[in-house]
Amino acid sequence: MLRLEKINGKNVWDILKLSVNEDQREFVASNDVSIIEAYTTITNNGYVFPFGIYDEDILVGFVMIGYDKDDYWDDAPQIADNNYNLWRLMIDKRYQQKGYGRKAIELALEFIKTFPCGRAEYCWLSYEPDNKVAKNLYESFGFEETGEMDGEEIIEVLTLREQEIPTSIGGGMNCDKHGTYYVGKRTNVCYNCIHEQSYQIQSISHN
Repeated sequence: MLRLEKINGKNVWDILKLSVNEDQREFVASNDVSIIEAYTTITNNGYVFPFGIYDEDILVGFVMIGYDKDDYWDDAPQIADNNYNLWRLMIDKRYQQKGYGRKAIELALEFIKTFPCGRAEYCWLSYEPDNKVAKNLYESFGFEETGEMDGEEIIEVLTLREQEIPTSIGGGMNCDKHGTYYVGKRTNVCYNCIHEQSYQIQSISHN
């Protein structure tokens, strides 16, 4: 079962060892660059959520989610204001072509739709114009081009909708901690576990 786990002092070293194929390196930053960007975002009063992507206990990739912009992002696109960003996504070259990228996006969007930094209308992302694989994958989730660019990258946007929380919980699966999983479109999700056990997600605090 695929899951997201926050970056910590132990798994960060394994995440730094992940890499994509040689011909993909022009499309995605290395994970050491991503971790540095996460650190500087936090120190400049921004919000960022970096996660390892795990299949059970096997680390297969990395995803990073942002919100709004930090104090020093002078050329940020307008869509960044008060919206979430699927900032970085990579699957290690050993684990590609197994459906992990698609499932990781599903998990990332489920997390975003809990609105950990507050409500937002959109999730946005950007990609290199030559990265047709990424374009097709993102558009299969409903992302659409806006005509805006982030530097030399094409921006696509997805309108966010809240997690489904049915008025009746009949038919849900049992959650050991909270009693019931609410049934969503793609997976059974215990709404109360979203910030706890289900995805092992904890928001980064800002002092």
